[in-house]
Amino acid sequence: MGSFLWNLFNQDHFLGRVLSRIFDLILLNVVYLVFCIPLVTIGSASSALYYTTVRMAEGTDVRPLRDFLKGFRENFKAITPIWLVILAYSILLGTVFGLNQQRMWGGDHVGWIYIILITLIVLVILFCEWLFVLQMRFENTRRELIKNAMLFLVRFLPSLLLIDTGHIALLLLALSAPPLYPITIIFGFSLPALLKGYYFSHIFSKVMVELKADGESTVAPPNRKENSFPASNVEE
Repeated sequence: MGSFLWNLFNQDHFLGRVLSRIFDLILLNVVYLVFCIPLVTIGSASSALYYTTVRMAEGTDVRPLRDFLKGFRENFKAITPIWLVILAYSILLGTVFGLNQQRMWGGDHVGWIYIILITLIVLVILFCEWLFVLQMRFENTRRELIKNAMLFLVRFLPSLLLIDTGHIALLLLALSAPPLYPITIIFGFSLPALLKGYYFSHIFSKVMVELKADGESTVAPPNRKENSFPASNVEE
């Protein structure tokens, strides 16, 4: 019996791998939430989260805490200045959004402003995602990083928007029901990040093959950053 249980929960067994991955995601989610408590570190924490989950998606041997901290250290200096600018812009957008929401509840008709603000907020969220994941994957200057993030945003807008809509809907559902709060704490960010890790891995493989066909780059191993990703080749 003991031998059976040992084999059942061994990582070489399917159930053992599933349970190990669940534990990894729980640990990763908790660590991510802790590192997001200071608002200034959300950018580097998100980049570290994608650094870890993309490695998971690509089948690399991952130790969540070690890899998260490694990704955080490597991306902190590069991503934080950009994130602080985005954070200030987001606070401004949120303030304007709140003021106009109050006016709408008061009976004023400012629907078009409401739509513009929601659109800008969505674009900022999607831009940040590309910024974080590109920073963890490629080595570029800040200017090239921002340019690449914008180009990826435009080229892959529908697909990432669809994925994020599902993520936000699930988060709102979990937050609307107190009994579901633990799910957010346990899996609310790490599980969607893992699913998006498969998406980002597919996108990167596709784009790197295109670059390789052009003779400009080769696909690097998944546990290393690519070198100087050329922004101009992201466009259709």
